[in-house]
Parts: sequence; C-alpha cells; structure tokens
Amino acid sequence: MSEPLRVLHVHDRLSVRGGADLHLIAVLDRLPEGVRADLAVGRREHPPPEPWPFGLHRIRELGGRAREGARAARDLARLVEALAPHVVHLHDVTQPEVAETLAPMAPLVATVQDHRAFCPGRGRVRPDGRLCAVPPGPEACASCFEDPVYASWIVARTRRRLDALRRARRVVVLSRYMAQELAAAGLEPTRIRVIPPFVWRGPAPAPPAVGEGYPWGSGPCFLAAGRLTWAKGFQVLLQAHARARTTLPLLVAGDGPLRGDLEARAARDALRVHFPGWLPHGALLDLLPRARAFVLPSVWAEPFGIAGLEALAAGVPVIASDVGGVSEWLDPAAGWLVPSGDAAALAEALEAASDPDEAGRRGAVGAAHVAARFRAPDLMAALEAVWREAAGG
Repeated sequence: MSEPLRVLHVHDRLSVRGGADLHLIAVLDRLPEGVRADLAVGRREHPPPEPWPFGLHRIRELGGRAREGARAARDLARLVEALAPHVVHLHDVTQPEVAETLAPMAPLVATVQDHRAFCPGRGRVRPDGRLCAVPPGPEACASCFEDPVYASWIVARTRRRLDALRRARRVVVLSRYMAQELAAAGLEPTRIRVIPPFVWRGPAPAPPAVGEGYPWGSGPCFLAAGRLTWAKGFQVLLQAHARARTTLPLLVAGDGPLRGDLEARAARDALRVHFPGWLPHGALLDLLPRARAFVLPSVWAEPFGIAGLEALAAGVPVIASDVGGVSEWLDPAAGWLVPSGDAAALAEALEAASDPDEAGRRGAVGAAHVAARFRAPDLMAALEAVWREAAGG
C-alpha cells in the first residue's frame, strides 16, 4: 500500500462563524482516503467537530498582529520539522512571514478567499462606495487612505503578502473572479486553480429549532445572514424591504458593529425586520426551508458567497448583488441579480420573490444546478490533484 499524502493545514482560527472557516472544516471532513491531515490554528473559537481524527496544533501568534508573524512562523517551522508533511496548505493566512519561512521547508499550497492578499483597502471598494476597477498598486491604493503614514505601511504590508503568495506552488481560489484579480495583481495565472466550495453540513447534533416562540413566528420570510458590517449591504436591504410591496418579514441573522444602528432603524421605521443574532450553522440551514428567498445584498466584491450556494442547494432562490464571483454560481433562472447598492432594484426583486410559485420555480432550478456542478467528491478530487501537483513539483 502506498504511503498516504500528508497535508498540514494552517489557518488563523478554528471557528464555525465564517464561510472560510466552515469551508476548511468541510474540506477536512471530506478528505479522500489517500490523504492524511493535521491542522495548525492560532485560536480555537469552537471545539473540534466530533469525531475529530486529525492532529490539532495550537500556534498562539498565528493570525495575530503584524509583529507576531515572525514568532508564528518560527513555531510553525518547528511543527513542520516534526511532522514532515508532503504539503503545507495555508488557508487565508495573511502574515507573510509564514509563507516566507515555510516555503524552503515544504511545498506550499495557499487558498485565498478574500482581498487582503492584494488589496490593502476595503475589499476592492473605493472610499466613495464604488467598486474599484483599478489594478492594485502603491499609488492607486494609497489614495484610499487619509493617513499617509498608515497608507504607506498597509500598502507595503500588502505588497509583501502578495510576494509571499508567489512562494506557493499552487494558489487555490473559489471563483474565476478571484483568479482574475490575482492575475491582475501580478500572480502567475499558471499557478492559480479555481476550485469552488461545496455545500456541507457537519455531523454535530442538530441545534434547537428556530421558529415558534420567536417574534417572527414560523411562517415564510426573507432570510439574510452574515457579519453586520457595511460590506454586506444590510443597510441597503432595510431600505429595499421598507419600500417593497410585500407582507413577508425579513430575518437578518448575524452580529457585528452595525447591529445597533440596523435595529434602531428597523424600530424607528416600524419595519418587519428581526435580528436573531448569530445563529449556529445548523440552525441557519434549518431556517432555509422557511425562506421565500435568501438575500445577499453585498456592496463589496464578494469573492464567492457560500451562504447563497447553501440556499440554492436547499431549493431556495437567491436575490444577490451582481458583484465579485456571485454570478458564477447564481444563474438568473435560479434567482435575481441586482446592481450593488440599488435599493429600488432590490425592492423589485423582493416583490417578485414574494410569489410562492415563482420562488418555487427558481428554487428548483437552483437546487438542480448545485447538484450538478458543486458535488463534493468532484471538488475534493480536484483539490487532491492540486496537493499532489505541489508535492510532485
């Protein structure tokens, strides 16, 4: 029997709160038979799912402040020496010292799920809120900051991140959009692989049902979820829901710095909008069958939008801003693509999705699309091929 391929995965944290965090756990849960894994993390925000058959290693400075990058890289180097993996896979690790230190020790694969590797600003969004179409560079990016000292520092730090990424033998992204962005920033296209995520539900026990006893009851609704920040566009969604001719309530699951402002606006304008706070992944999936549509109103360039893919898989149509990689998985027949930041267009889509027959037709299209194109065995086989390419390179 041939020796298993040993892969050391490295991520800032073990968490179930974000799409990138859940995607990593999904990958570990669906590992092919010929692959053995270890995981090194900086923080543990959540206990490992049960059963957890992989080695779990704590690197305390990993994912911390810039000055802690060298210490994290040093401790990771010791771990690599001890484990002798065939491949080290970095997942959204933004401390460039890590790649710089580990590249001479083992073949690197890096997954990039956000813009920090090449954009020092607000995720390819200019200060005036418009999407940025200018290739990243010191002069173009420095104009996004008021403080010239901080601008110089963050632009240089981002340039170092991109240079460190060049040390990886393969760079994995979830969308063609991200591949194009990295290529425009100067990364060699021949080393970039586009492998989208798959829909995953972990083996953890089901959370309590969300429905009866809550202010919104158990009837149909619109559902949105994510960190409550400007980038996710929930302020635009509240404007759209206020002007849409619909009686369906809106549930906005999540937490973040804008929660207080959003709740105050909903109360002031007597909107039928409810904020249940952050919900476990399983609870959010349990809510999907009640949703007439899932809404992704992002105003930044979404690298992918995994939550929308989960909604489609459940037969729920998606209303989403046409930004970043969203149009790569959201066929117009399975939902509604609207201009980013356009409350009027978003309101029209909410009105159209209020029709249960129309929502049902589009949801069925979406479920079939996901079942055909985003199969876990196929996508994990593609990822295994990347690991073996890197190890053999």
